[in-house]
Amino acid sequence: MKILITWLKTRARKLWLILVVLWLAATLVLVFWGKAISCHVHEEVFKQLVQVVIVLGIGALGHLILTEINTSRERREANRTLLLTALNDIVGAYNEVKSVRRLLRAEAVRPKVKDLDAYVLKEPYVTFLRRINEAQLKLETRLRLIEGNETKYPEPKKLQKLLGEAEGYLGKIISEWEDRLGSLEDGSKQNKLADFTFLRPFLAKADCSFESSFANFADPLKAMFAIIGKALGK
Repeated sequence: MKILITWLKTRARKLWLILVVLWLAATLVLVFWGKAISCHVHEEVFKQLVQVVIVLGIGALGHLILTEINTSRERREANRTLLLTALNDIVGAYNEVKSVRRLLRAEAVRPKVKDLDAYVLKEPYVTFLRRINEAQLKLETRLRLIEGNETKYPEPKKLQKLLGEAEGYLGKIISEWEDRLGSLEDGSKQNKLADFTFLRPFLAKADCSFESSFANFADPLKAMFAIIGKALGK
């Protein structure tokens, strides 16, 4: 249906453009050969002909201008909606990961994350990693959408780089989950947190992992928020 509407709009625009071209051609004919034509046509008929050309031309030109203005407005609104959707998706994924990180620290590690002998509880670890997996998939999907529609996004190459860093960071945590899941034991102290290469720094203090110089997660997304927010503010 959308394709049909777009086709009809495009076809209508072409027809109005043809009318404008014909009007310009008729106007040029009247300017250069008007006197010659008037010699062979009744004076009143010639006046009516001139009026018709002027009215039709102005109408066609006006309609074409209004159509372009409306089309441009619709295009801006559509792009704004696209950016808002992208921003909501990315903010949602960011908040979800931040929430899961807190839950992992509180419910999946005993005694505490900072303890040297801390270990991971299998059940909550699996439950919460599934949510991180969903957040990572959302970021991956948004990355593919940006790659396929670069003209619709501000600074698309930079957005792809930043989103790729954040998505890749989560991907490492998820890969570790996949690799270690089969060897985890329920409620066992053998699941040492120190043995988790990516989970351990993810759960450490925010100033040394979650939001550090970012080969990580938060800073790239915050940079994306700024880029998209600036575009929406224009």
